[in-house]
Amino acid sequence: DYLGLFPTANLGYAPSDKHTHSLTLARRLNRPSFSNLIPNLRWEYEYAQSVGNACLDPAYSYAASYGYTYKNNLSFELSYQYSDDVFGEKMTMNPQTHTTIYKWMNFKQEHVVMASNSYTFNKWRWLQSHLQQGVYWTKSMADNEPTEYYRDGWSYYLSLRNVFYFNKSKTFTGELSFNYRTTTYAANEVVMPRYDLNAGLRRLFLNKRLILALNVDNILASHDRGTMYDGELYTTYDHFARYRTYRLSLTWRFGGSITPKGHVAGNAEEKGRL
Repeated sequence: DYLGLFPTANLGYAPSDKHTHSLTLARRLNRPSFSNLIPNLRWEYEYAQSVGNACLDPAYSYAASYGYTYKNNLSFELSYQYSDDVFGEKMTMNPQTHTTIYKWMNFKQEHVVMASNSYTFNKWRWLQSHLQQGVYWTKSMADNEPTEYYRDGWSYYLSLRNVFYFNKSKTFTGELSFNYRTTTYAANEVVMPRYDLNAGLRRLFLNKRLILALNVDNILASHDRGTMYDGELYTTYDHFARYRTYRLSLTWRFGGSITPKGHVAGNAEEKGRL
């Protein structure tokens, strides 16, 4: 059991319709998933086992960000986040038996400094594109072993989402999205670059209440590759865990449409919140 306060303070300033400034301060909570808590030992492959930890604690973080938006479609943000008691998989190797055990533990603290921007292109009736990208520096270290488990480095991410309108009423649309991320760093792990390409079609019927959709994820996708460290020992992995999936759905909308209220401040404080 735990009790805590997680306040968020937003300050927004709009000197004109074209320019908006925002400042955000927040304390956040990141809870482990249910699978991270299961203490059963399971074999990943012949020489590797993984196990959860029922005693995992939530991780706490403190974040500050400044954002600027121009004409509601071009935005920039500078942010800093410090996280303590971060949970993750910690590797223990036995050089005699060549076996490895991965156990979820609270053992890291992290500092992340990020500069990001996003842009929405909607000049054409048949296309709307949203680009989001950022560069960030991560310093990650173990709480009790800062010299043995320490990594830092620069990373870059890009996310591009395109929506195509095939008719004037916008009842027949297509979507194509691409995500890419360079090498990332944690106290005991280095993860190699990743990418994925996804697509979808959507058709609206009966006054836009009936929705027929087809989505294909991971049309193109990279392997999950990286290196985990246990002091001077390390192991590398290379496996393909993101399979191509097809989803066909039929949805009926009830009631009236909901129009969200505007918000002058940035929404960076909500990213990653559970």
